[in-house]
Amino acid sequence: MVKSAFGEVIASPGTTFRTVVRRESKIVWNKAAVDALYAGMTDAMDEKMGQIRDDAAAHAPRDPETARARGVPMMADTARVAVYAMGKLVSGTGERTASGNKPRGAKTPADQVVGFVMFDSPISHFAELGTIHEVARPFLIPAFNRNIGGLAGIVVPAMGKRVRAVR
Repeated sequence: MVKSAFGEVIASPGTTFRTVVRRESKIVWNKAAVDALYAGMTDAMDEKMGQIRDDAAAHAPRDPETARARGVPMMADTARVAVYAMGKLVSGTGERTASGNKPRGAKTPADQVVGFVMFDSPISHFAELGTIHEVARPFLIPAFNRNIGGLAGIVVPAMGKRVRAVR
């Protein structure tokens, strides 16, 4: 039996077989460090979502007369944040509101950190997107665009702080 330089076994002239080398290795995760990474990401997500909420609430339509006439609170007063990590609510409000705990159809996977900025006013989506009778007055999407930059500047230090605490 003759081996080539590439690990091929030459059985006969004209017949070659590739040998497969398998390495059996087991990866052992440091559960505390992984949890610290999730916790750091959650801290950063909560801070960033809070900034977006505050910016959006500052630019949300304020019309006390219309809100009083319709019997609903002003949109700026209904803003809230919820952050889910590993599929569970870890920050923000867990109280059940008229619009539910999270947006309808939103997923909170068990291996991700997900943040939501919500307005519980029943007419906030009309102001944000507009209707056939009303012009759109977006406040949440522009707030997101203004504040999403620099996320790495918040995430990396928050995760580093949590991981250093594990050591």
